[in-house]
Amino acid sequence: MWRHLKYISHHYEFQYPPKKGDAIDMLWRQVKHKLPRANLDVHRSRRLKVPDWWDHRR
Repeated sequence: MWRHLKYISHHYEFQYPPKKGDAIDMLWRQVKHKLPRANLDVHRSRRLKVPDWWDHRR
């Protein structure tokens, strides 16, 4: 990930403190948008795995 950012970083203007609408704000907005989905995927893999006992009874 950092290698890819290094290759494209010269296309963006970085400023401190970040201003609304700049590259840093756009990146964090995308991260914020993708985090709930990533957390959902993590929790889905940790859920209780209940075997399908109904099919085994037949």
